[in-house]
Amino acid sequence: MNFPCSSARRPVLMGVVLLMPIVILIILGPLFLPNPLEVNVENALQKPSLEHPLGTDVLGRDNLSRLCYGGRHSFFISLAALAGSLLCGVGMGFLSGWLEGWGREIIDRILEVVMCIPGIILALILVTFLGKGETSIVVALTVGGTVYMARMVRGLVRLNKGAGYILAAQVSGLPKWRIIGFHLLPNISGPIFGYAVVLAGVNIMAESGFSFLGLSVQPPEPSWGFMLYQSRNYLTTAPWLALAPGTAIFITVLGFNLLGDGLRGWFDPTRKCGAGVGGRTIGQCTFGRQGVKY
Repeated sequence: MNFPCSSARRPVLMGVVLLMPIVILIILGPLFLPNPLEVNVENALQKPSLEHPLGTDVLGRDNLSRLCYGGRHSFFISLAALAGSLLCGVGMGFLSGWLEGWGREIIDRILEVVMCIPGIILALILVTFLGKGETSIVVALTVGGTVYMARMVRGLVRLNKGAGYILAAQVSGLPKWRIIGFHLLPNISGPIFGYAVVLAGVNIMAESGFSFLGLSVQPPEPSWGFMLYQSRNYLTTAPWLALAPGTAIFITVLGFNLLGDGLRGWFDPTRKCGAGVGGRTIGQCTFGRQGVKY
């Protein structure tokens, strides 16, 4: 597969550049850093130094170590919720888009009802029944992501099931399972994948918000949102406590957004490279395996 033009290449490369250091730090950092739960009051609120590159918190715990372990929790919750959203959302969206009659109406009404429930209210309801912790937040993010994923897939299926290539496959007598598996799904998988990458960043931001409210990862385990919560009283005396997790959240979410936007441009053969004012095309670019040029 040829790599897309610069209009899609730049966001992908920028997203990778932003995310790669975060991922490497999360994976390899704990192998060389001290225990994030080790309390040493004598080292409390130390400024960044060679021994503690991001300083220490109010209990003397290494801030860089807590940032790495907190990132592990954030990424795990985000990816677990994303997997659930993909599994449920793609299935419900496909059924809603492909079916006709009462079956589609039931799925559409369910999606509309769930969409009317604010995310924080849904999280509070789940916390009431499941208790505080990662499980409740994973379920809440999964439900929220499922709704938006299903609506997007539903639109893609309805848009493509009347397309010429689907009608040609039906006229040729191909069975439905072959039309769906070998024609429809490959043509809508690109936008789904791009949106899933963006949703991963949205989940991390949402999980950080829930952690800030004390609903997600419970202390003494570190999390980016809870680190922000603990730093709220030290913004003037120890600004590094808030700067580290805040910057990590910002870079991670921005990286996922850029990566997802670039991947959507990569997989979407209708996007024209170098399109100027009025839809004019400047230069040429090759998309996908079929070598469609603009």
